[in-house]
Amino acid sequence: MKKLTRIFITAILLTVTFIYQSLNAQWIQRFSSPGNNSDYPGSMVMDKAGNVYVLGTTRQTNSDFVTIKYDPNGNQKWVQIYNGPANKDEYAQSIAIDDSANVYVSGSSGGSELEPDYALIKYNQYGILQWIRRYNGPWEGIAYSYTTDIITDRNGNIYYTAGSNGIGTGMDFLTIKYNSNGDTLWVRRYNSPDSLDESPSCIAMDYSGNIFVSGRSNRNNNNYDFITIKYDSSGTQSWVKFYNGIGNANDEATCMKIDNEGNVIVSGAGNYNGATYYEYMTVKYDNTGIRLWDRIYGNYALLYANETDDSGNVYLAGEVNLKATIVKYNADGDLKWIRSYPESSVRTIKLDHFGNIYAAGNIQSNSFDYMTLKYNKSAELQWVKTYNGTDNHRDEIHCLVVDSLGNSFVSGASEGLGSYADIVTINYPAPQPTINITAIIEGLYNISSGLMVKDTVKIYVRRTTPPYLLFDSASAVLDSNGKGTFNFHYNINYVINYYIVRHRNSLETWSNPQSFSNISELNYDFTASKNKAYGNNLILKGTRYCVYSGDVNQDRIIDLTDVVKIYNDAGTFATGYKVTDLNGNNITDIDDILIAYNNSLTFTGLIRP
Repeated sequence: MKKLTRIFITAILLTVTFIYQSLNAQWIQRFSSPGNNSDYPGSMVMDKAGNVYVLGTTRQTNSDFVTIKYDPNGNQKWVQIYNGPANKDEYAQSIAIDDSANVYVSGSSGGSELEPDYALIKYNQYGILQWIRRYNGPWEGIAYSYTTDIITDRNGNIYYTAGSNGIGTGMDFLTIKYNSNGDTLWVRRYNSPDSLDESPSCIAMDYSGNIFVSGRSNRNNNNYDFITIKYDSSGTQSWVKFYNGIGNANDEATCMKIDNEGNVIVSGAGNYNGATYYEYMTVKYDNTGIRLWDRIYGNYALLYANETDDSGNVYLAGEVNLKATIVKYNADGDLKWIRSYPESSVRTIKLDHFGNIYAAGNIQSNSFDYMTLKYNKSAELQWVKTYNGTDNHRDEIHCLVVDSLGNSFVSGASEGLGSYADIVTINYPAPQPTINITAIIEGLYNISSGLMVKDTVKIYVRRTTPPYLLFDSASAVLDSNGKGTFNFHYNINYVINYYIVRHRNSLETWSNPQSFSNISELNYDFTASKNKAYGNNLILKGTRYCVYSGDVNQDRIIDLTDVVKIYNDAGTFATGYKVTDLNGNNITDIDDILIAYNNSLTFTGLIRP
């Protein structure tokens, strides 16, 4: 809908400056159990409201699950501790959340037998226990494997995977589906043809509700290989795929992601050619299990996490030669770039909506400290944040989440003053852009004095592809020099947007598409030339390009309906802050009529894509 040559007699001149706030921790929370015993986090999630849930293991008489909820401001909302019925050791592993903010935690839990069981616990958003489900395999325990992972679907079902000893089958893959009431919908065990050990490490789901589990399998009583299994939502096995790296040695999958096309990316560590060191190893399957490509990188490497983006790019994170190392492949498996940071390691990686990359782990200093890195989408390092705990001892990050605004949250174990390790969670706020705008409204602007009557303007940010979705907005008062400061919520670096000026009696005016780089200050001057507005929709007043005034009914065109409205108010000598007072002198009169009338002669209206 691009239309109507122009529309405002009140012009707005614009100069845009972006200022990014310094990035320090917004809050730091330390959880220490009674008696100052050891506490370690295992996993962390975030709900839609920005609350953060941290699952860990706390040492009371024995080890127990501990689940902590923090609100977005870092206030602790509740803590729940779970000690199993046998009063033995519990070790927390995984946490998940559903669309209703119910929280699910899992791990191993000492039972009546020699070996522990698996426990799955559901809390509601207020921390109230809903149910507990325990699983003890056919061989009276789970033996030595404590690894569990859980996910939820949009219907509130829960999927759970772990290693479980079978009778005469060694360690098997165990996958269970529960409904939201905790009823078991199906149980699937996988034992390889050789009845040797299989141990899962991760579970994922595609958009169709298919379930994928991956880990390691000891085939032929030889070395471990990657194994990936696909089930449909009813638990029917679709396929099983093994991957033996080119070295025919130990290969252990540690992480898995499903991309937007339903492709399955499995990553881990591989032992190349029987050497004493490991490499990053990744294999990509399509949804039918056909291998698309596999890649190996580095030596003396430990790979902890992988991630994908909307374009199908693959990111790997871990440690190579004692350096935190992030590797990016495109969707075809071509190596795009490698980034390393010295004397450090990263254990987890996340991306935000803008393609920025966050990785967290630890850095070697006097001891180990927390370390969080941020790279922009061009792989340029933006910042490094470290945390040295209260007693200058060992501090290691275990988990990371990033919200839709680009705020990052890390949690780990930090040795405290006079205590063993505590669970320390930190929020690093996103640097929210502040736009300084110089804008002149035509009717409020006095050419002789070069000053403008103060008034409020709102800036809308829209995407540049149909349907031009509204992304953000901010309001501010323009001072007598036409300057105002607009504080936005979202990081708009490297994103091409339209910036739209709205004033109470002026024509809506769109910028041309514009993107900004991630540096401390950026400027965009709407007043410099007519082509700073989409369709050249600006009016020259003196030496400055301005936004047209006169659209008092805000129908995006200045016409006789606006003129009549102003005329009627002028006939009653209306005073005060009226929308019909275009020049801001607190009275509606002939001067205001003329501004709107002149613009109506050319049918000045909105021009937009």
